[in-house]
Amino acid sequence: MSTNRAHDETQETQETRQGQRQHIFAVNHDPEFLDVMRMLLQDERYNVTTTNYVPRTWEQIAALQPSLL
Repeated sequence: MSTNRAHDETQETQETRQGQRQHIFAVNHDPEFLDVMRMLLQDERYNVTTTNYVPRTWEQIAALQPSLL
């Protein structure tokens, strides 16, 4: 198997697994808190989106349809 093909298959497998993970969306005013949350939740194999509250936060939530907010 060529190196490129092996890389493509590995990337596809990772994307498939990532697509099957639960998605958590965290909103908080403290960037350090968000960094810790992201690190802990990603270690537990969740897809994580974090943001400080901004005017477009609700649009992001609607678009991403997270499992937990």
